Amino acid sequence: MPKLHFEDAVNFLIEELAKIPEAGPGQTSARQQRAYGSDVWIDLVSRQYWDSRGIQISNMSQDEIEPYVAPLYDAAWELCRRGVLRPAAAVPAGQSSANQIGQRINAAPFFGDGYSLTAWGREWVRKAASERTTMPSAPGRLTEVLHQFKVLFGEGYAQRAAEAVSDWRTGNYLSACTMAGAAAESILIAAAISKSEDEAKVLSEYRTSRGRTNVIKLVTAGTATGLGERFTNALGILAYWRDDAGHGTASTIGEIEAHEAISRLLRLAQFTSDNWAALTN
Repeated sequence: MPKLHFEDAVNFLIEELAKIPEAGPGQTSARQQRAYGSDVWIDLVSRQYWDSRGIQISNMSQDEIEPYVAPLYDAAWELCRRGVLRPAAAVPAGQSSANQIGQRINAAPFFGDGYSLTAWGREWVRKAASERTTMPSAPGRLTEVLHQFKVLFGEGYAQRAAEAVSDWRTGNYLSACTMAGAAAESILIAAAISKSEDEAKVLSEYRTSRGRTNVIKLVTAGTATGLGERFTNALGILAYWRDDAGHGTASTIGEIEAHEAISRLLRLAQFTSDNWAALTN
């Protein structure tokens, strides 16, 4: 039986959410037709996903269908937890139905299929739709993706990347940002050591007052036009997540910031890996 991984379900759902037109006057009827008064109807999304892969789930029994659709329901709830979605109709507006929760006219009660975008979520999915495929949602798979660079960047990087994901998953967001920054630091140092072939010198330089700037210059020196600038920009994760998160003052860093820090770490790792020869020769 084909399997749908949780992170793939999240990515597919985000892609579908990004296609939803802007809410506005005159769209109530369209919403009723599209998703029973909600922005997205998971049962319909499930059928769409499997239909596109040549698998008809409509006539399956409840026991047969559950493994196919459960990841998409989990994905919807994950996006609720993040504040992207909320359960039920887009605009309930006080409507009710006897012994049910939800709209009473042309809209279904909330049994777990209907979800609607929050105002913030509508903006978020636009951005996430273009980036999410590089950022798996399941912590186990995310750690695996980050660890594919372990041979290149070293055990220190792998340890810090894994801790960043673990801290994010357990709600320790400040720590997650700090560890993501530390892992990014490991990437920079690994590139510098590979280029200079002098580990002791790089580590000694990095510990000086302007060490980070000097080590970045070491790596970017002699690179093709634009490459050094892109690498430096990608290392922006250090200037914020490593420095600001690591300060001793009280922090307002939350889940969204932690997720963004790990996402940027992954993009930095992928970019550095793709351009390793150009950066280190």
